[in-house]
Amino acid sequence: MTVDAKIAYGTRPWFEMIGEVMCGAATAAKLDADVNFRLVEHFVNGDDWGDGLFEGFRLDIVKGEPSFQVGVRPGEFGDLTVNVTRAASRTLNTLHGYDPGFEPALQRLTNAGEFEVVNGNLSDLFELIGPIHDEVVDRTAA
Repeated sequence: MTVDAKIAYGTRPWFEMIGEVMCGAATAAKLDADVNFRLVEHFVNGDDWGDGLFEGFRLDIVKGEPSFQVGVRPGEFGDLTVNVTRAASRTLNTLHGYDPGFEPALQRLTNAGEFEVVNGNLSDLFELIGPIHDEVVDRTAA
């Protein structure tokens, strides 16, 4: 897949693209072998994907090496766990981080309970692999 390819939001290939972007950023960051981190993002009103998995994703960094799983189990937690509605995710994945509307949208969605950091701190992810949000936005079909 080329970087120019646009992928329909919310599809399995879209989630796989997120994994490619996140793992690529983690690999490029050349993380130390003592770095261990798990991000779990649950789509709280997402689809049941079978085999006990629901819509969402998990990024694991074990001994500095990233891996990614499409789909998460109910009650699965990480060092950073985020609950998000599909609508909130869709909104945020149409706005670049530098867009003046991004922070107000994130605040509005947080206040409405549509985006919730269950545990951890979002800055932990950015410290590990840097900003990847804009690349996901660039590769998401409108």
